[in-house]
Amino acid sequence: MPYYNDGGDYSTHYFEFNTSESGMTADSSFKYLGTAVVYKIYANASTMVSNIASVSAVNSESNYGAAATKLIETFGYQHLGTSSGSIIPLIEGDGNNKRVWIRLTSYGTSPEYQADIRIDGKSFRKPRRSENDKFFDFGRAKYTDSVYGVGYNSTNCSVPEGGDADYSSGSVSSGLYYVDLYAFAYGQDTTFSKTYSTVLHLGNVTIDSTKEDN
Repeated sequence: MPYYNDGGDYSTHYFEFNTSESGMTADSSFKYLGTAVVYKIYANASTMVSNIASVSAVNSESNYGAAATKLIETFGYQHLGTSSGSIIPLIEGDGNNKRVWIRLTSYGTSPEYQADIRIDGKSFRKPRRSENDKFFDFGRAKYTDSVYGVGYNSTNCSVPEGGDADYSSGSVSSGLYYVDLYAFAYGQDTTFSKTYSTVLHLGNVTIDSTKEDN
């Protein structure tokens, strides 16, 4: 089961799930590549909730891949970026199930609360927005954090803007933004067309751009 967080205490601002790879075997018509993680930033929570419901309505084994296609092609969800560039799918498939932990924002300087992507408890990459050059620590340009490893500045910690591919823009209330995540198996067929499984909704977090820590 996914860990679901709707914006409570900072210590719960993470996502955690298991990949399901043990039953994924390649055949002549399909090559399993791994597990993708996609996200969308919302200015309006009600829009996010409406889109979640729309995705849920088509997320079934009888309509295989429809939910992931809707996320990407209709709602513009983007593959989660990393400090080492784009990795698609994020979690490479090797036939072994893995525990994945993702924290998008940093709080203080304790390693326990730093933004990170961990696989089976080991740090894998730092999360970035889809272009790989911006953090999710919106509005923190005036702060620095030696544990995080990179100083915040007005570019890498800028708030989302209209026109950003990963952002559903609108009226922002009290500096709050909402980030929604999904995971799904990712592969390709004999024509190298992308193939998706049903999706796992990982939940969402609220990011307060007016605070030093998230």
